[in-house]
Amino acid sequence: VNRKILLGHNPNIYVVNSFLDQLIPATPQALNDDASTDDDDDDDDTAVGPQVLYVGPLADHYIPSDFTPDPLLQTFLEAGGNNDNDDDDDDDNQERPVCIGYGSMPYNQVSLLLEVVYKLKRRTVLVGKALELPKKKDDDMEENFKEWIDENVFHIQESAPYAWLLPQCSMMLCHGGAGVVHATLRAGIPVV
Repeated sequence: VNRKILLGHNPNIYVVNSFLDQLIPATPQALNDDASTDDDDDDDDTAVGPQVLYVGPLADHYIPSDFTPDPLLQTFLEAGGNNDNDDDDDDDNQERPVCIGYGSMPYNQVSLLLEVVYKLKRRTVLVGKALELPKKKDDDMEENFKEWIDENVFHIQESAPYAWLLPQCSMMLCHGGAGVVHATLRAGIPVV
C-alpha cells in the first residue's frame, strides 16, 4: 500500500517532489495528464502515477525583495583576495571566496576549518551561527594567523540568500541539504 502512495497511485494523496530537474529528472509518467488512476491496474507497479507532482526547487533562486546586503560583506566580496598562491590559472576563481555553511546543524570544528583556509590562503565566507569564529584570547593565536583571519574571513551571523551570495563565491562547503545544493548547482560552482 505504501508503495502505491509513494508512486502516486492513491487519488487522495499527492506526493510533491521539489528537486532540481538537472539533479533528479522528472519522469514522463508523472507529467502525463492522461495517466491512469485506476487502483486495479497493477500491470506496472513501478510506473509513477498522476498524484506525483514535480514542482521544481522551491526557493533556491529566491532573493527577498527587501534584502539589502551588509555593506561590509559587499565590500569583502568586491575586494578580491590577498592570495599568496602562485597558481594564476584561474584568477577569477582564486579571487572569489569559498563559502562555508552548515545551516542549523551544530559544528564544533570551526578552528580546523580556519586552519585549512589559512594554509590554502583562501578567502572565506562563513554562514550561520554554527560557524561562529572562536573567541580565543589574542595571545592564544599566532599573530600572522589572527591577522590573516581578520582580513580574509567574513562571518555572516544569521544568513544571506544563497541565490545572491553563491554566484560571488568559488565553491560551497556545506551539510548537503537540498536547498543549499540546489542553490550551489544553480550558481554553477562546486559543492562539497
